[in-house]
Amino acid sequence: MKSRDEPIPSVEVAGPVDLADELRMFLLSHVILFDSPETRKTFSLQTVLTTSIPSDLRQRFDTASTNLFNAFSGSLAAYAVGDIEEGGAWDHAATKASLALAQLARIFQEGCLLTSLHVLVNLMASLSIAIPAFSKHLLEAGIGDQDSLILVVLCDAIVQFFKKPSDSGEVWHLAESILGLFEGLATHAKDDCVLKFSILSRKAEVISILLEPAQPPPWTVRVTRLLAILGSRPLLARALLSFPETNPPPTKDLSKAPLLEHLCRHLVAFRKHNINEHYRELYENILTTLAQLAIADNQSLTALVDSPPLLLSLVSFIYHVTSAIWSEIALAENATGNHETCLVQNLRSAVQLLHYLVFTPDPAPNIRERLLYATRGPFNGSIHFFIVSFGRLAFGDPPDYLDTNCSKAIREIRGLSEALLETVVDGPEVDGIYAVFRDSDEDENIPPSEERVEASVADEEEALNMVVDDEDY
Repeated sequence: MKSRDEPIPSVEVAGPVDLADELRMFLLSHVILFDSPETRKTFSLQTVLTTSIPSDLRQRFDTASTNLFNAFSGSLAAYAVGDIEEGGAWDHAATKASLALAQLARIFQEGCLLTSLHVLVNLMASLSIAIPAFSKHLLEAGIGDQDSLILVVLCDAIVQFFKKPSDSGEVWHLAESILGLFEGLATHAKDDCVLKFSILSRKAEVISILLEPAQPPPWTVRVTRLLAILGSRPLLARALLSFPETNPPPTKDLSKAPLLEHLCRHLVAFRKHNINEHYRELYENILTTLAQLAIADNQSLTALVDSPPLLLSLVSFIYHVTSAIWSEIALAENATGNHETCLVQNLRSAVQLLHYLVFTPDPAPNIRERLLYATRGPFNGSIHFFIVSFGRLAFGDPPDYLDTNCSKAIREIRGLSEALLETVVDGPEVDGIYAVFRDSDEDENIPPSEERVEASVADEEEALNMVVDDEDY
């Protein structure tokens, strides 16, 4: 045991971090570690600065490269003689370097230099995570008050390289880097910088390409995760519900915004086989994005409630997810891992969102009327989908194979489900629906087998159809 008279060891107090020097060292030392094994590992900046450039872009490339190095030599010289106040060295270096990096990215994008663009974008994505303060400067880099140059470059690259799904490894390395940079910048964007991301909706074709159903699920998962991050910023919510500046519609009805229509397409596309890890995360991201938009402000909420496909898409999604959960065979054959938990979370999120959209606005939307008159395409029969799914959620017991937590989660949305059901049916109709599910749950004569699970779901739906057909729908 140490003596009281023993001196306390001195502790060296570190000074403030020199961000300008950190930025310089990061640029010089960055290497991409997780590309394909055959890729030769070189310093990213070396790859960028030794790129073979077309002659028509050479002068711009040389200027941007020179400006990148001057960003640090100029800041250090000024800092040394005391001409820049505290923090000024960082602002000087970050402002100059971010503009030079964005200009280099523009040159690579215009020259279709995919490998160099991938390396540079990956470098900037890593920077936005390692030095979050750099994100502000990168977002603000541009000429005058125009859009963020780096966001313009990324959007143009999306239209240029990803309009058609590709199996090229080079293209998908670039895709991962672009989405990583978008996500890093969005996570650390503050104040008015957030509004610069409105370019995603304003730039023609960007949203439609990002959310194209033919894109691989890992891509769409990353895109919807980005949208969930952006949707959490109230300043940006309304901007995301805008229209492209090229050939806009005569009247800009926010309820028909491209973003909503594309998200609804993914919800309607749910089927029992779409329950692997990527799809479950995709749906949770979509529901989170819509929920963030709904609570952002009254205008955004109105746009969601008035959206022609949104409420019907949620009903379709809830019906198919409920059917998958109650059909143990589908889950056992088509998913791995903790799929029941994930699907139950998807279901909870969808029911909570639909409840919010139906009961929060004043006046409330007439969901019964919308269901009755939804007769086209995937929404044909929506009234039956609604009654089957919400009758089951309100009055049925969770499937026996679910664990305690999943069963509890389903029971916790019974109240919301019953409230939603009562907006469409009431009185004797509700009693009839209740009887269908209580009778099926109490039937002890059906053996507990896989056939029993499938038959039970089908029998319940048939019984409900008989109840519904007796009414004036």
